[in-house]
Amino acid sequence: MFSIKDITNPMNQIEDFYGVMDYSWQSLRKEFDVDSSLPDIKCLFIGVNLEDSAAGAEGVLINMLTEITERVHRFSPWYRCPARAYGLISLRDPATHKVFWKLAPEAVQRWQKILEPIECEIAYKSSLIEMIMTIDQIEFEPNQKSVLAICECQPPKELLVNQLFLAEEGVICNACQQNFSPLAA
Repeated sequence: MFSIKDITNPMNQIEDFYGVMDYSWQSLRKEFDVDSSLPDIKCLFIGVNLEDSAAGAEGVLINMLTEITERVHRFSPWYRCPARAYGLISLRDPATHKVFWKLAPEAVQRWQKILEPIECEIAYKSSLIEMIMTIDQIEFEPNQKSVLAICECQPPKELLVNQLFLAEEGVICNACQQNFSPLAA
């Protein structure tokens, strides 16, 4: 049984999120006979709208299925199958004329056991997912210096952050809505 402490623990939420992603990936791997580990989360969330959890879950599944199609072994019976066999159909946006992937109607039904948990994770943990994506995009160089930065709250909150990231991107405090600035030496 879960306790309130388990639910509010950020590490449990992150582990649960990765657990759902891994379960989804393992289900697809098993179905399409692919031997590969879970791709980077940033690859699975490319172009995914986190504000609409149902559409976001479909976007994640589409990204997983496209990854699967690229990892099928050439001796697999799935190797020469069209995208529709994986549950993908291509559509053209009439305004931009760009082609994009969509789940086929039968794929939505077939993969409901994957879509529902992903949809729940997006609905309840969209800010956590955004945080994971942001952290994954930050490239830290080992020689970069970290500095102690403070916000304008009273008392100020402290944050140890990469100096280059602080200078280029800026970090905004959730409480006072001001940028963190390096602590004067």
